[in-house]
Amino acid sequence: MVLFLRSVLMLLFSVLFIFGSTNVFEQKQSSSAVVLLCLLLSLRAVDFGYNVKESIVGLDLVFTILLIVLQIVG
Repeated sequence: MVLFLRSVLMLLFSVLFIFGSTNVFEQKQSSSAVVLLCLLLSLRAVDFGYNVKESIVGLDLVFTILLIVLQIVG
């Protein structure tokens, strides 16, 4: 039951993330929203042995740069 609930929550998060990103960055950037979602889902499952706080700051920096570039290019 817990695995089913986890799957439902991940699916709900994915749909909301893509829907929200598409609304914020317009329809033409929907492929970028899917790429960002795949990046998020792949990073959450990998343990690189890094410090969690430093990893979150680094990930935040990378996503901020990606969002700025998407705004400039788009």
